[in-house]
Amino acid sequence: MAVNVVLTRKFFDADLQFIKNGVKEGANIIIPEAFTEDDLMKYAADADIFFGPVISKRLCEAATHLKFIQVPWTGVDNLNFDLIREIGVKVCNSHSNAYAVAEQAIALMFDASKKIAYHDRLMRTGDWNRPKPDKSNAVSPFSGRVSKSQVGIIGYGHIGKIIKQYLCGMECKFHVSDISVIEKRTEGGVCFYPMSLLQKLLGQVDYVFLCVPLTAETRGFFGKKQFDAMKETAIMINTSRGEIVDEDALYAALKDKKIGGAGMDTWYNNPKNPFDTDCKPSLKNPFETLDNLVLSPHRAAMIAGELPHLDDAVMNINRTVDGLEPLNVVSVDNKF
Repeated sequence: MAVNVVLTRKFFDADLQFIKNGVKEGANIIIPEAFTEDDLMKYAADADIFFGPVISKRLCEAATHLKFIQVPWTGVDNLNFDLIREIGVKVCNSHSNAYAVAEQAIALMFDASKKIAYHDRLMRTGDWNRPKPDKSNAVSPFSGRVSKSQVGIIGYGHIGKIIKQYLCGMECKFHVSDISVIEKRTEGGVCFYPMSLLQKLLGQVDYVFLCVPLTAETRGFFGKKQFDAMKETAIMINTSRGEIVDEDALYAALKDKKIGGAGMDTWYNNPKNPFDTDCKPSLKNPFETLDNLVLSPHRAAMIAGELPHLDDAVMNINRTVDGLEPLNVVSVDNKF
């Protein structure tokens, strides 16, 4: 019997072709003419999987054969978890882009530490930024060291674990804080801290990676108190969601050079149109004027020739064809 997969949002042509090419025989991809609830209702009765971020009580009640809703990316902060709990529907997300996000996070770390983009900009004007006798360089020409440094990872899920794996070859020392850690311990050479000891961790590390999901508890949780706990030379990397970092506190910490720098792939203001060429990363603070900040336009998962965010989604469709349970089921209690 075919597994009917009803798309509940419009996909890019490349995404759609990737899905069609990746699913096994026995998966029937259904593309509605439009994506209003009324249009989707025409296919709900036959749906085994809803593919998209739409959570609708009306649709789910009509989909009597529904096995799960597949979200085609990692972030689920925009989902209505009260409604999910009420309906009792299973929701899955995708973590197959974790390697790409980890690579981007490490690239941002190297750029912020070695000041690569900054010196690229200067050299294009003829300025080599050599040390001045009076130390009046706008930005120090000296880089930070990555090898054998102290690395903090906040949130030890798929991305955090891969960051640690990739940096092991640099002989870094790792300090991890996660909600799953009950008490401070050392295991496998890694120092684990409960979130209640986050300040202590921050005082130890040269680099801190923020890898937590955006929830009510993590929104704005990294603020002035956390920046004050960091070393003045430390660098923060955020490839999670911009909103987990207090925007004003981040800007002040960078502007006043309370920390060494930062690298950000996620922001506070995003283009309404993907082809918008006039969208600053914030409507409040001029982050683009800061030389100790590396800016990246939420592009960690944009890998040439690949669509890593869809790999897990296609895998779950194929598991259903094979009569297996889906992976990456989102916790209604934890909201990630």
